[in-house]
Amino acid sequence: MKIATWNVNSINARIEQLLEFMEEHEIDVMAVQETKADDDKFPWDAIAYSTIHAGQKAYNGVAIISKYGFDSHTKNFDDITEGEARLIMGEVKGIRIMSAYFPHGRMVGSPHFKRKLEFIARLKEFLMKYVNERFIIMGDFNIAMYEIDVYNPEIMQYSIGFSMEERKALMELYSIGFADLFRKCNPHAREYTWWDYRANSFRRNAGMRIDYIWASRDIASKCKRAYIAREMRAKERPSDHAPVVAELDI
Repeated sequence: MKIATWNVNSINARIEQLLEFMEEHEIDVMAVQETKADDDKFPWDAIAYSTIHAGQKAYNGVAIISKYGFDSHTKNFDDITEGEARLIMGEVKGIRIMSAYFPHGRMVGSPHFKRKLEFIARLKEFLMKYVNERFIIMGDFNIAMYEIDVYNPEIMQYSIGFSMEERKALMELYSIGFADLFRKCNPHAREYTWWDYRANSFRRNAGMRIDYIWASRDIASKCKRAYIAREMRAKERPSDHAPVVAELDI
């Protein structure tokens, strides 16, 4: 099984890029974030595979696309997301898979920042009951966890997405029993998944690794390879994120 996650920054703006990526990389299960579309504006007809979507007009929005279909799914996570379309979960071949789009937080110390930390804490409580099952959570977590995950940790240590409070919250979520598949397969790689549109960030490789595929330990043991499809960020009119891919021997 080949799985991937990608914050497309508008599904309707990048549906052709998404389908091209899935075909070229032979993706079986695709998690998508920031679709920025209501369900009735989602491009259902363009996608040939089973798809579930939790939509919201102009903001947020998460989806999962599966060549295998879904045994079950849920998109009601209002007690965690406060009504925003940030989480969706489907069961594929006996594996629970969640597509997640964490809040940005806007500014360290702001009310939005507090809500981001509260979101992570609520999600942690929810995932405690799944981490010992066959489970995968993947998506845009909007936090780089370690210094190797940012281009300049000294400059960024007080910035949103790399503050100590955010990193601590994410590490606590991770510590309940997940494995980071990219880091498992690439322990020393300094690679990123997001580059700001401004200041030639992509050309300078001034990025952050904030998109993840985390799996329960039994699933992680079956991971053969994981990589970042950096070429998608180099496309014309790209998302500011690049996809993350993992190959599982399942």
